[in-house]
Amino acid sequence: MRRLVICWLCIIVLTAGHSGVATAHPHVWIDYSVTVVFDDQQLTGFEMEWIIDAMLSEQIIYENGLSAGMADFQQAEAVRTGYFDNLRHYNYFTHIWIDDWRFWVEIVQDFSVEVRDRLIVYRFFVPCIVPVEAAAQSIRLIASDPDIFVDFRWHLQNPVQIKQSGGVTADAELVRDSSRSIVPDFVTPLVLQVDFRTDG
Repeated sequence: MRRLVICWLCIIVLTAGHSGVATAHPHVWIDYSVTVVFDDQQLTGFEMEWIIDAMLSEQIIYENGLSAGMADFQQAEAVRTGYFDNLRHYNYFTHIWIDDWRFWVEIVQDFSVEVRDRLIVYRFFVPCIVPVEAAAQSIRLIASDPDIFVDFRWHLQNPVQIKQSGGVTADAELVRDSSRSIVPDFVTPLVLQVDFRTDG
């Protein structure tokens, strides 16, 4: 059966080599939020939530026979392999710095799909192990497509949360950071900064 709509990842792949980033227009819009996860000894990673725009959501719903609520395992696997797995070639659009060292996202875990108010919601976990020390450490994170074919925006409500156990002190805030090179020069990105250390 002929596909009536074009896969958004195909759009990204076909346009990724084009020049003129400053004049590019997004094809997909994603609102996202992050939960920073600690145990009592280390940062373990980031729980990500992406809310996909209405047009792409309708495509994914239609092609995978989804209904309101959580997708079952088979449906989630179909969405993952059809729409998400290819993002490993793009660092899953998730950019992380530990102090000034770049952490490359090579794997994600616990991928799930929900239909919420006719919008597709992805949830997945980005492992990133960093032992907590007495000296303060800093991590920065942003979701971004440097070619601006996907427009990521922080969710307006509860964009950042922290899960932590005893023994860790952590603070998180969104800050403007023009030093990051994964967005065009004319944009000053809003980056999640997490400062943490041992408690006491």
